Amino acid sequence: MTGALAERSVTIPDARDRDDLSTFLTHATRLDPGAVVRMRRRGDSRVVAWIETGFDVLAARVISARVLPADVTVGADGLLAAMRSAGSAPFDPGFGMDSAWRGPVPPDAGWTHVDDVPGPVFVELAERGGALA
Repeated sequence: MTGALAERSVTIPDARDRDDLSTFLTHATRLDPGAVVRMRRRGDSRVVAWIETGFDVLAARVISARVLPADVTVGADGLLAAMRSAGSAPFDPGFGMDSAWRGPVPPDAGWTHVDDVPGPVFVELAERGGALA
């Protein structure tokens, strides 16, 4: 790995984590084709992928992965395409879109879990909202 790839890269060794993130990003781009994803390192071997849903809700996936630098914001569609072609090899996550992220993400510690909402619920809400509009 050389040049820009050495400075900006994502590595997702496990196929299950790639599948999980792929599903997450696919749902996000269905809700918003221009969705951005913020990937932040958590510890040595975990990464949290954050998406703003458009419903004033942040959705996240935690996967076993490595990301350089420790906090990267990119287009969800570009990340999805790059991840699918890279497999377990390190890949460039895409053009940095830090200015597109409009707010903070929750801290890694010091908060209380309230609820888990299944992804299909968000898809249904988006479809109902689209039909209403």
